[in-house]
Amino acid sequence: MRTFVAATAWVAGPWIGVRLYTIDPMLVFGVSGGFALALFGFFLWLRLEAPIGISSRNPLKNLRRYFSQPRLALAWCINFGREMWWVVMFNYGPWYLAEQGFPETAAGDLQSSCTALLFLTLGLGWVARKTGLRHFICGAFLITTVTMGIAGFAGGSPMLALGAMLASALGAVALDSVAAVTFLRAVRSWERPQMATVFSVYRDAASVIPPAFFAVLLTVFPLPSVFIATAIFSLLCSLLALFLPRSM
Repeated sequence: MRTFVAATAWVAGPWIGVRLYTIDPMLVFGVSGGFALALFGFFLWLRLEAPIGISSRNPLKNLRRYFSQPRLALAWCINFGREMWWVVMFNYGPWYLAEQGFPETAAGDLQSSCTALLFLTLGLGWVARKTGLRHFICGAFLITTVTMGIAGFAGGSPMLALGAMLASALGAVALDSVAAVTFLRAVRSWERPQMATVFSVYRDAASVIPPAFFAVLLTVFPLPSVFIATAIFSLLCSLLALFLPRSM
């Protein structure tokens, strides 16, 4: 439900933002800053407070505790893999379109089209309950593996690469609809706040580690190599998903 509701902003933002940018780049920052201030004020009005016990005097102890549990480590890797797709699509997808001579608004259209599939999350969640979490996640990663591989090897066919990137969003959105369940079903209730702190780091790690690796990769290979690398990692995540317990 959270992903389904948030999809409205994720769809509208890129589409509107890229068009505001063509008028005046400052419009983008002004609108974004205005919404950020409004959100900050709303949080103050809510008087939100962190639950007691969510912090720890020794974060490294929580880190060791988290990764000493195979199911939690597996949940972290799976969610890192699905977040990596979004990092690639939002950073290197627009770069590829600009390199291939697409219109300036194409980047925002690509991102909005991909995020629009988030409205399917409720239906995809129903499918996951029917098929089982392990097979569903494995199949979703296989979709991103094949489609991102096609995007990487499309070569002189930018429209084929664009179509493959759009198709890969189906696998990524399928993962978004259920991937967090791998953590929720694996974590012990009495240590959920501490383990949740470690688990949530996958987002930051996916924003830092893949771009750092791609920066090195792009010194040797052209831009489509990023899509091929993403496909390889998605295949690895698909194989890891086979280790999810049958009970999921």
